[in-house]
Amino acid sequence: MLVGWELLARSGWVDPVFTGSPSGVGSALGTLVSDADFWAVHAYATATGFLAGWALAVGVGLPLGLFMGWYGPVRDLFEPLVMAFYSTPRIALVPLFVVWFGFGLEYKLVVVFLAAVFPVLLNTMAGVRAADQRLVRMSRSFGGSPAQVLRTVVLPGTLPYALTGVRQSIAHGLTGVVVGEVFSAGAGVGYLMNQAAQLFRTDTLFAVVVLLAATATVLNEAMLRLEARLLRWRPEELSAPRASSA
Repeated sequence: MLVGWELLARSGWVDPVFTGSPSGVGSALGTLVSDADFWAVHAYATATGFLAGWALAVGVGLPLGLFMGWYGPVRDLFEPLVMAFYSTPRIALVPLFVVWFGFGLEYKLVVVFLAAVFPVLLNTMAGVRAADQRLVRMSRSFGGSPAQVLRTVVLPGTLPYALTGVRQSIAHGLTGVVVGEVFSAGAGVGYLMNQAAQLFRTDTLFAVVVLLAATATVLNEAMLRLEARLLRWRPEELSAPRASSA
């Protein structure tokens, strides 16, 4: 595919101004990674916005999903609001966030948080509700309090689901921060992509996409290794839980 793409661009069958070329993308990628301003300004702005929003999403999604799954009154209280926000296209709220929070870190934090929190919350809640009821009943029959049952039975069974949600939230959070920067930001990878598109610098645009794909792949692989380490206690024949629709 890459060879065909290069040949089409060099032969004039396609206009490289609109399609770029592998050699041009490689050159643009080398220019980006060797540019100190790219790392100090754009990559730093995107990384801080993503990490702040993602950490907040995990910090809120895990306990809220746990309590919504375990305690019926908490679920009844929050589930309508959660599903209303989950069903609303978050991109439609971006102009409102710009008005409220401006163009800085707070704006990116909110966009990333709303993009990343639902996979964590919904997968954690699904894990709690999928707890083995036989083990729950046995624990209660031996005098286990609700807190003990939650800690010793439900939490270990929920962990695979929660980690799956955390891993999904990375991709959602990266999408959120880039989309937010494309719409409105003074710096960041999304801002750089928007500038490249307006100036028809297609090679630079593809180069940024390659960097984002590489970043997402590395983070996903890191989460997979963390999952494998934390779930070493599980029997090997148990398959990983299916991710929820988040």
